[in-house]
Amino acid sequence: MVSLIEEVHKINNDWTPFFIKESKKEYFTDLSNRIQDEFNRHTCYPVFRHVFRVFEKLEFKSIKVVILGQDPYHTKNFADGFAFSTKNNKIPPSLKNIFKQIEFEFNITPKSSDLTQWVSQGVFLLNTVLTVREGHPLSHRNLGWEKFTRNVLREITQRKTVVFLAMGVQAQNLIKELNLNTYYVINTSHPSPFAFNKNFYRRNIFKKINEILKHNELLPILW
Repeated sequence: MVSLIEEVHKINNDWTPFFIKESKKEYFTDLSNRIQDEFNRHTCYPVFRHVFRVFEKLEFKSIKVVILGQDPYHTKNFADGFAFSTKNNKIPPSLKNIFKQIEFEFNITPKSSDLTQWVSQGVFLLNTVLTVREGHPLSHRNLGWEKFTRNVLREITQRKTVVFLAMGVQAQNLIKELNLNTYYVINTSHPSPFAFNKNFYRRNIFKKINEILKHNELLPILW
């Protein structure tokens, strides 16, 4: 199996300088070794070649919105490398609730659980932790992913202004460390069935994102 560091060298776009810089750091080497050991000993998701898929599919210069979640789906054939997205025809509960909110706001029902169309419009679908062991949510927490994700977010905020949607406590804790202009940050509970009604449903979350984009003379997202 290839390592995370080897996967880094496959990224060939404007994320490349960032990944080269990160891959030389001690924490990233340690993270790579730990993740490789996890994939060798257990079934983990997403498939290894999709761990950095969102970076491959959305160049840095094109990011308009960052949606930050928790960790990938931990069930077989669901995680696809984009947070909340799946190519599986069965829509996971969290994504189903996101769609329910979109229907509440726009009176439309998204047709596909594959969120590639969001990514193609500049929506960066990132989790705080990029891998997970099958059947064990948050099993790869504290292996080093949080430091990587924090550095990704810092890189973004240092070079451009984007809208952040932080879903859940883990995502919000990372965002807090960045000391961002709160106008560009929307905090909600996680859209899982356990937290959906706490601070997610029946708020104009996606309309607010589009309002901010329009304020910055950017095209709104077609959710």
